[in-house]
Amino acid sequence: MDTSTPKDSVNHSEVDFSIPRDFLNYQPETIKEEFEWLSKFAESESLTNRLITDPELCTHNRWKKVLAFGDNLALLNPDSKSLSSYVHANYVNFPSDMKKVPAFIAGQAPLPIGMENFLSLVFAKKIGLIITLVEPNEVGTKALRYWPDVGHQEKFGNFEIHCLSIDHLDFVDRRVLSIKNTSTNEQIELTHLHFLGLKDMSIPHGESLDAFISLFNHCIESHEKTKK
Repeated sequence: MDTSTPKDSVNHSEVDFSIPRDFLNYQPETIKEEFEWLSKFAESESLTNRLITDPELCTHNRWKKVLAFGDNLALLNPDSKSLSSYVHANYVNFPSDMKKVPAFIAGQAPLPIGMENFLSLVFAKKIGLIITLVEPNEVGTKALRYWPDVGHQEKFGNFEIHCLSIDHLDFVDRRVLSIKNTSTNEQIELTHLHFLGLKDMSIPHGESLDAFISLFNHCIESHEKTKK
């Protein structure tokens, strides 16, 4: 899974992912109520009617049973739900920002066939931070490795990706990537964070959970600074 945030002025190299911060002071009863509500919502007709089921678009989905929502798709062309505009990605807001600019774009790790659309979306939405959630030993099977190491490059159609720097932190690999559109010569730099502590079909716990909470709070702080 990839999550992205609009480009901002936050220095992502100064974040300490090993130190947790205050995080959602919910009571167990509240968490239980929300979990039960989500379980019912996931089975409701109102949810299934919102999903993108077009067979042509679904060829770009990594998982056949995990579909994108149709009413808040992050499209390359907002006026067209064609294959050339489609990325399995949805806008995500915080509850207090529902009518404001979306805080994140969340989506599946792209397939090779969808990489050009994915990178075009990064350019179009001016993404400054990408977070990848996949176990290191599952990169290549459950997520395409489009992020190179220093001194190497990856190429997808008209896009070239170079790694300018890399830092290996607790549970996080942080890279600064340079991405160039060779058809327009436009070039951007962004931060790529690969969170290493999230196991498939599980949730973080212990030190991994602490790091995940710090990562989440860092994203919130980045979003808050872009609104000022």
